[in-house]
Order: sequence, then structure tokens, then C-alpha cells
Amino acid sequence: MNDLLFSKTFQETFEFNTNIFETNLINLSIVLLIVIRFLGEALSNLLESRRQFIIKNLEDSNKKILLVKDELINTRTQLGKVKNEMTALYDTRLVSFNNKKEIYLNQVESYSDQLKRLRNDIIDFQTKKVLTDVYDKLIKQTFTYVSGAIKFVLYPATETSMYTSMLDSSVYKIGKPLRTELKLNYLRRMN
Repeated sequence: MNDLLFSKTFQETFEFNTNIFETNLINLSIVLLIVIRFLGEALSNLLESRRQFIIKNLEDSNKKILLVKDELINTRTQLGKVKNEMTALYDTRLVSFNNKKEIYLNQVESYSDQLKRLRNDIIDFQTKKVLTDVYDKLIKQTFTYVSGAIKFVLYPATETSMYTSMLDSSVYKIGKPLRTELKLNYLRRMN
């Protein structure tokens, strides 16, 4: 065996390499083979468990994202329903308000028309009453004047003082020119 170690072929085959770079590469590759061989399984198990933990966290995050998206969709749906209900309620209230406004405006217009008619009726009634009173008074004064004038003409000598006082009194306001003319007629007859 010694011969084998010291044989030329063995020495040529295996010799000490003094180059540091090459020896470092060889040493590192040996260390890596040993590490991979003995520690590789533990390291791969550690990496696999870490990978499984990350995958589980990602799946949980995806589930939470899906739940949040579902809640967001439900919330948006409920918000849309509430908006529709509020719009419907607003429209209903607006229509109701406009209807009541129209009813009240019609009532006010009706009351205004009634008040105008009542005012016109009162004015017409008062005007007719005043005209009727004036006509009655005028007719009464005219008849009194005419009957007095007829009596004065028919009976000039009798009761002249009564007719004179009747013509001059303020109760019978016929008009100054007419009274003056009657007095002149009376004085002419007396002469």
C-alpha cells in the first residue's frame, strides 16, 4: 500500500495545490456539499414551512379582501336603496307640497274672488240705497213743492203765510233759483 501512495502515478494524480484561489474554491465546494448534505434537509424544511406560512397569510388576506369587497358591495347596495327611498320620499313630499300649495292658492284665489264679489255687492247695494234715498227725497220734495205751488195758485189769498214759510224753510231744499221764481210769482199775484 505504501507503494501505492508513493507511486508516481498517485503523486501525479494527487498533489498539493498551493494556489489559494483554487484551494478556496475546493474548500468552499466541500463545505457546501457537507452543509447541503446534512443541513440541507433542515434548511429546506424551514424554507418550506416559511413558504407555507406565507401562502396561508396570503390566502387569509385574500379571504379578508373578498369579505371586505362583499361588505362594500352590500353597503353600496344598501346606500343605493337608501338613496332611492330618499329620492322617492323627497319626490312624494315635493308632490304633496305642490298639491297642498295649489289647493291653498286656489282657496286664497276663491276667497279673494268671494271678497271682491261681496265688496262689489256691498258697493252696489249702498249705491242703490243712496240713489233710492235721493230719488225718494227728490220725489217727496218735488211732490211737496208741486202740491204747495198748486195750492198757492189755487188759493192765493188763504194761508199765504204758511206757503211762504214752507217755501223758505230749510226742510224743502229745492234750489235757490226755483224758490226765488216762486216768490216772484207769489208777489205778482198779490199785486
